[in-house]
Amino acid sequence: QYWTSRMFTKDVVGTANALVGGWGNLGGGVTQLVMGSVLFPLFKTGMSAEMAWRTVSVVPAIVAFSTGVAVWFISDDAPKGNYTDLKKHGNMP
Repeated sequence: QYWTSRMFTKDVVGTANALVGGWGNLGGGVTQLVMGSVLFPLFKTGMSAEMAWRTVSVVPAIVAFSTGVAVWFISDDAPKGNYTDLKKHGNMP
């Protein structure tokens, strides 16, 4: 919520934080469903519990990495835009 508190004005920061919190809770629930859906079929293949758990742990790592890459390329550096654009247009010292 730090990111949303810094990126949004006082008029909408409460709504933004509530939205981020809701999506965070939804993500936790979806993670439980996806991890179980991937983990239990691995048991049926004869994989040991230790190896199945380690194998399924790759799923959230891939999702987190992909999300990080998406945020890197899609988001702005500051509430008013990217630093390079702001400096180029003289809006930032």
